[in-house]
Amino acid sequence: MPSTISRLRNWLTDQQQVATLVAVLVALAAGYAFEARFGVYAGSFLLLMLLGVGVPSAYEERWPRYDHAWQAVAWVLVACGLVVVAFVGSFLAGRALALDSSLASVGAFLAVSLGGLLLLRGRRE
Repeated sequence: MPSTISRLRNWLTDQQQVATLVAVLVALAAGYAFEARFGVYAGSFLLLMLLGVGVPSAYEERWPRYDHAWQAVAWVLVACGLVVVAFVGSFLAGRALALDSSLASVGAFLAVSLGGLLLLRGRRE
């Protein structure tokens, strides 16, 4: 029977745990940067949710496990970058349409989350 320390080490070094940790760290930094740049709390929270919850969920549910943890980390970093670009672009498009900042944030969240689901669904089939 494995010791508690070895089980904890295995759990902490599991690809899903590493991917989640990286996504959460990126989410914290991106949420802070969004809040600092645009001053929109709702947008920073929604971006935080997309990155910290959505990206790890997409990795776990829709992507095969890699041979090495660094490949999972690379996948998460690329996915987070794409999500940030799509979210900020959608947010700015909403602001260009004279939407309120909170409404533009919700629209960006819906566009990115629903668009991501459609892309991942198409990949799986």
